[in-house]
Amino acid sequence: MSDLAKKRQQLEAQLEAKSEEIKGRMSAIQQEVATLGDSAKEAVLKNPLLGVSGAVVAGVVLVWLLGSRRKRKLKKHRALVERYVEVLLQKADREVKKGKDPTLALQDVLHERIPMIVSDRPAEEQGGVIRNSLGLLVQSVMGIVITMAADRLLGDWLGAVEGGEDSGPPHHSDVRVQ
Repeated sequence: MSDLAKKRQQLEAQLEAKSEEIKGRMSAIQQEVATLGDSAKEAVLKNPLLGVSGAVVAGVVLVWLLGSRRKRKLKKHRALVERYVEVLLQKADREVKKGKDPTLALQDVLHERIPMIVSDRPAEEQGGVIRNSLGLLVQSVMGIVITMAADRLLGDWLGAVEGGEDSGPPHHSDVRVQ
């Protein structure tokens, strides 16, 4: 065999070995990804607080991202409004310099120019994104706590019924906080 043929066979063998190595690594990565979902599910089932914490963190990050975007829009809007007011004041100033009464000049400039913004929400309902999100979070947590308490009370009562100690549904004086 020629020297060139030997080098070619060596390169082909090396390529084949690398190809097998890559296939092995890919299958290992695929197995890790497949088991990662199962292990994450098991971790959340073993420790539900971990799942709630992850959801809260994800929510805070989302609110932060959306809030910063809104702030940029508000800055642009504020700049446009300030420029609009400057132009109106310049027009009113020109009318005053022509000898018009300042009050009448301002009324003429503002007449039918300022848009009216109508909101159907009362002022006390209007809050920031973070405030609204925290309110939703508190409502969700309270719902979870109430559900857990009801499950526990009903579970205790059903356990007593199955055990033959049927004394009716639990009474508020029977509830013990641990």
